[in-house]
Amino acid sequence: MDPNKVTRRQASQLSALMSLGIMLAASALGAGLLLLGQRLDLSWLPIPVLLVCAGVAFGFYVRGLERIDELVFRHRETLIEELSKAS
Repeated sequence: MDPNKVTRRQASQLSALMSLGIMLAASALGAGLLLLGQRLDLSWLPIPVLLVCAGVAFGFYVRGLERIDELVFRHRETLIEELSKAS
């Protein structure tokens, strides 16, 4: 999140709030894992948990890309027509 964009109003306020919420949630997750690892004397605990989270996020990313490809394929004529008008 770029604070300059928020102050210049190029980003919507809801988008800025969502970005801030995501950053706070990620920070809370990391801090919670670190504290839990220290309490249980398992300093390595955050690593596998965050790797699993990264794997899940990557899966959602790939699935999203596949859905975008399907959407573009179904609407390719309209997209080509609109792009032709722009040039």
